[in-house]
Amino acid sequence: MVPYPQTTIPTLPTTGNFCLWQVHKEIKDGSLTPRLGPPYQCGAKKPYAVQRGNLKVTFEFYTAGTPCDQAPDLIPNGSRLIASGVVFRRADGLVDFASYGRGRFAIMDPNGLLLFTGFVELMIRIGTHQPPFGQEHCEQENHMEGWLVGLGATKWEGMCLRALLVANAVLDRNEPTSIKQGYLNGVVVMPTRE
Repeated sequence: MVPYPQTTIPTLPTTGNFCLWQVHKEIKDGSLTPRLGPPYQCGAKKPYAVQRGNLKVTFEFYTAGTPCDQAPDLIPNGSRLIASGVVFRRADGLVDFASYGRGRFAIMDPNGLLLFTGFVELMIRIGTHQPPFGQEHCEQENHMEGWLVGLGATKWEGMCLRALLVANAVLDRNEPTSIKQGYLNGVVVMPTRE
């Protein structure tokens, strides 16, 4: 039996006409709050310690402006993403996180109205923008990358948010981490209303 739980993630529709808006949000305040278990050893020739646990993630979003935030009201200034899930942390700081459960992640406006809910996965200490695409190292320190896919709720029902996340971040054992700089950049997909 494979130990990996299965999850359903919304994908793009195969029929019908849909509109796209780019969203580009700045993360000005956020946190990673871990509850990690005791370390265990992996690897026989060159063992390294890993910890498994739970992680709570929060980000507060503000528009990053034109030209890329094409519909700023879809995720208004001061909206918050909250997610909880499973995390694995290697002793050198390599981290993999995946949200789980009934809401998995929730983005709420400043008044607490649910806007989007879905799945998020984040990795720390990786870099995908290596030369010639950028100057990141494959083991980029203080760096988090990931993605999310979610469906609209309440007034955004029928929409789908598909975006990438990047931030300066580390997960240092069981200490909360403050995030002061990062971005959410992606698209909102919506059926035409004609």
